[in-house]
Amino acid sequence: MSTALAGCAGNLPAPHSSTATAETIMVSVGPCFGFCPAYTVSMAADGEVVFKGARHTATLGERRRKIDAAVYRAVAAELARFRPQAKEQREVACRVKVSDQASYDVTWIGAAGAGRAIHAAGGCRDGEGAALEAVLRTLPERLGIAAWAQQKTYPGTSRG
Repeated sequence: MSTALAGCAGNLPAPHSSTATAETIMVSVGPCFGFCPAYTVSMAADGEVVFKGARHTATLGERRRKIDAAVYRAVAAELARFRPQAKEQREVACRVKVSDQASYDVTWIGAAGAGRAIHAAGGCRDGEGAALEAVLRTLPERLGIAAWAQQKTYPGTSRG
């Protein structure tokens, strides 16, 4: 996933800019060694949510729905403290973590398509990583994708 993040750098306005709300926030939940759900969800300022179930999710493939724009603004505000500076890609600090958990990539994508990204290990039990994961774990319910993102193991599908 870090390779995918490498191409996302770009110049975007500071988080307090009025154009920051025109961004799309994309969260990729990565695989683990087991049967963790792997999916991507993006949310736009207008309330458009796009879910793409990749592995071990109740819904595979793409689904769309609308949320209240206030939900987007609330999530964007909670994620703002983790948002990297312009042209920055970074790993969120985590010293104490449970091994073999799903990872997270969060990308802020501006109107021009360029983005800023962070990567975080799942299962973080301290500091910034734990605070970020606390926000990310609430997204399925808040975005109305919990049923789609729910873990499901399909016969013949391998782990990870």
